[in-house]
Order: sequence, then C-alpha cells, then structure tokens
Amino acid sequence: MPFKSYSQGMGARLAFAIATTLEPQILLMDEWIGAGDAAFQAKATRRMDELAEKAGIIILASHQPDLIARTCNKLLELEHGRVKRFEGIGPS
Repeated sequence: MPFKSYSQGMGARLAFAIATTLEPQILLMDEWIGAGDAAFQAKATRRMDELAEKAGIIILASHQPDLIARTCNKLLELEHGRVKRFEGIGPS
C-alpha cells in the first residue's frame, strides 16, 4: 500500500516506528509526538523516554517547559536567532 494512501495517524505511527528502531548515541528531537490518539501518544512517550535514557546526548527543540524540565539538564533558549539564555537546569 503506498504511503500517501495512509491516514495522517497511520503515517505518523509508521514514521515513528521507523525513526525509533535505532538507539542513537546522539538523539535530535524537534518537539515531541503530537499526532495520533491518546493511546499512541502514551506509547510514543514511553518509547521516547527509553531512547532519551539510553542516549548520551539529547538535543531537544520544544515549547513545552515540563518536557524540557523532565528531559534536559541544560537549557539554551534562542530568541530571533540569538542566545537569550544558556544555563544548567534540573539534576545533572
């Protein structure tokens, strides 16, 4: 079945499954999973937590302060392409 015939939710599930098959040493994430139903989001969050735990370095772009606080130990905040603040946060 061609990928373009998948619903948005099925496409997101397939893309997520492919993207998370490896366990990288450096994990780049732009936001967190926002697509799919509540059950998929919970499953995706558990998988991302597992990957984050195993990765040596995580670079996370997010607008979610709770996710940043839970996942990161350093914060680099940009505003209009310039560093607004860079500081340690949470446990290191």
